[in-house]
Amino acid sequence: MTAQEFITAVTRQVHFFPDREQIGRELMDHLDDSAADLQEFEGLSERDAYAQAVENMGDPGEIGRALDRAHNTLGNWTWFVSKVLCILVCVLLGAPMVIGTVVSAGMSVYSMVDYSKDNVEFEAPVDTWVDVGETLKLGPKRVTIDWVARLENGDVCVRYHSYSIGRAAWGVSSPEILVNDDMYYNGSGASYGGIITVGWVTRENVGGDACTLTIGWPEWKNAEKSTVQIELPAREEGAA
Repeated sequence: MTAQEFITAVTRQVHFFPDREQIGRELMDHLDDSAADLQEFEGLSERDAYAQAVENMGDPGEIGRALDRAHNTLGNWTWFVSKVLCILVCVLLGAPMVIGTVVSAGMSVYSMVDYSKDNVEFEAPVDTWVDVGETLKLGPKRVTIDWVARLENGDVCVRYHSYSIGRAAWGVSSPEILVNDDMYYNGSGASYGGIITVGWVTRENVGGDACTLTIGWPEWKNAEKSTVQIELPAREEGAA
């Protein structure tokens, strides 16, 4: 399976089609980085490196279904429909007459997106929830780390959302997760017009021991606050 075939197999599972293109770009970026490492450190040819990078990603159907659960939400569809309606109103009535309406609608949609952990589905049961609710300041972006969930299989999932102040029109990549200062990245985010971002990122095989998680963008220069640290407690005796 080629890299493009893998990406197509993943994105076709995501029913919220406005996000498919960005998901594809993020997957391609991840495959490019992985293939480059395999060429440099394992001595593989470019073709073999991409084939190995695709294999390392896992089952595209399973990945796509997981992404679909994160992206195919009522809040996302509400945002998309509202955006289409705002464009139609601008065309029919003229932009100067509806600027206030568009701004108000955008804030309303932002408040409707579900950032809670209610009705969230994972590949394994959750043994530990940690509510975070801390906001990071990345230039004109405000990114809030909502919560952290450790699953019984040892994976750690982080949910986050962001909003732009001013006229910023760019999104942010998924945050990095450092476990006891050992950097690791594996996950996916979703960006809506560079204004609203809702996403999650997962680090696999963290295990059940107590550890310190550093979440965010540690290499972001000139940020007022780019990371948050939380203490993940050890799994209770008798838990899976």
